Amino acid sequence: NKSMLTVLQETTFFYEINKSKFYTFLFPIENEEDFKIRLKALKKEHNKARHHCYAYILQDKQKSNDDNEPAGSAGLPILENLKNKQLQNVGLVVVRYFGGIKLGRSNLARTYGFCAQEIIKAAPIKEVVEQAIYEVVFGYDLVNVVDRFLEKRALILDKNFEEEVCYKLTCPDETLINELIDTCLGQIQVKKLENTELVIG
Repeated sequence: NKSMLTVLQETTFFYEINKSKFYTFLFPIENEEDFKIRLKALKKEHNKARHHCYAYILQDKQKSNDDNEPAGSAGLPILENLKNKQLQNVGLVVVRYFGGIKLGRSNLARTYGFCAQEIIKAAPIKEVVEQAIYEVVFGYDLVNVVDRFLEKRALILDKNFEEEVCYKLTCPDETLINELIDTCLGQIQVKKLENTELVIG
């Protein structure tokens, strides 16, 4: 099963050094467009800031940008921190208001890295797992057997009681479904539906 570590909500962090103010934002994204929309909003909100440095990681792409800070001193330390925590589908923007005192390249890299590190520490990180959804159909005589078997092993999304009983459920792997079929002595119909993303923890 595919799983990833990500954030489900936006977190913010503030830091000041030598009169420069750093506002940091970590937020979930599904695609590049999501990131661009949030970045545009932050640039509008902080239009007096001198730099809007960032990095983002999607499952198939990653990018960082120094936004006129010395090359490699902002976007890269941000990206490295995201990669160290193996985060995916996240964007991280650090907005800098220049305070009149130059920090120097190594100090800058340290500060951008620190902002990224601290916000990741503060953010509630979740594991998201992709699981298959199954539809199982069986007779009323098997309800107790099925319920007992599935308890604490699978997540039942929907129950439907008509001529027969129909459950929609999701579980970590197919072996559980095969065990269920064996337990019901084959008197159960199983159909695999689409995949869904489940949040763990």
